[in-house]
Amino acid sequence: AAVEVDPSFAQGWVNAASNPGRSTESRIAAYRKALVLAPNLAEAWINLGQTFYNNFRDDATFMPQALEAFSQAVAVDPTSSSAIYSLARTSVDLCRWNEWEVVFERLCRALRADIASGTLAGTSASMV
Repeated sequence: AAVEVDPSFAQGWVNAASNPGRSTESRIAAYRKALVLAPNLAEAWINLGQTFYNNFRDDATFMPQALEAFSQAVAVDPTSSSAIYSLARTSVDLCRWNEWEVVFERLCRALRADIASGTLAGTSASMV
């Protein structure tokens, strides 16, 4: 049986989009619905970016959209190592070297903070 999502619950759309049986287009639509409801939900921006990134071979427009989604994730959560790492990785893939250098320095600061706080293991797992 299909699970219904409360249309007013942003996290529900994020969770629904994570269902492995969903198509790429369906995932993108669900993350976008979540972001309409909660534009500051970094997890939705990161997951939207990851969906674009993982499927860019199917659609060349996905890689710049991944970069934009990761940029938004960093904007709403400037301390998210996962968002910063994803932005740095995508900047390299798009050969945006000037942007990458700034983002890489930011990533190093975030990782140092994660090490100091003991949260590096969770950050590392989310960056694979």
